[in-house]
Amino acid sequence: MPAHYQPGEHVQPLSPEDEAREWNARQRVAQESIKISPETWRAKELIGLLWQSLQKENPQLSTVHVEDVSARSDATFEFTAGDFVPPARTQDKPKIRIATADVGSLENMLTTREASVRIIAELLDLPFEKISKELLLAFILAHEAGHAQDFVTNYQDVGSDKLANSNVWTDQYIEQLDTLPVPRLTPSDLKNTINNSGGYVRFCARFSLLPQRLADRGITSEEQLLVAQERAYRSLPRESYADQFAASHIKQHAVRLGLTLD
Repeated sequence: MPAHYQPGEHVQPLSPEDEAREWNARQRVAQESIKISPETWRAKELIGLLWQSLQKENPQLSTVHVEDVSARSDATFEFTAGDFVPPARTQDKPKIRIATADVGSLENMLTTREASVRIIAELLDLPFEKISKELLLAFILAHEAGHAQDFVTNYQDVGSDKLANSNVWTDQYIEQLDTLPVPRLTPSDLKNTINNSGGYVRFCARFSLLPQRLADRGITSEEQLLVAQERAYRSLPRESYADQFAASHIKQHAVRLGLTLD
């Protein structure tokens, strides 16, 4: 039915062919909806509301594209549910990727990245046990929006070479990552790399200087390394900024978003 239709207007009936196409389209939508769990529907609804709220308070984010991705098809999201991607080409927009369809990455994060979740809980003034998958997903999107807002405000329009601005953003990020116990690996990347190496011992054996670097920091196990990497990572200036941005927004808008912070 046309969007401008008013009661009493005459509407041209559909041809048999158009009726068949419309029926088939509705069947596809119905079949797809059956595949989506109520938990996923709520996640998608939450992300939509949160993104609207973030854009309303931060109009700069209108230039940022949000892409809903599947954690199952990208190993990047095995131990997290989102990331920020600066433009790789002149015509590209800054992009946030968020995995709303697969709760597995959130479950992995709650169990294998406990140190990260505890930091999030502290930022939201909540006990660790109160961090739900829903709240964690909301924090991740808001955190990545913090990165996007930082990029758009402080990098995107500096000079005329937008790709050079992306390179500056990335180079500065790498400089910060180089200070971590295991340089240049985010905590989720580190966990993936350890797993793909066949475990902690084999991972350490791959890098000749790494065992001594870790020993100098008193790190002798995978658990100690993951906690140390997580704490150092969340203390990086860029990550700390995004964390504070996310915590502030969620605290302010929790009721409207249907999130419980008590």
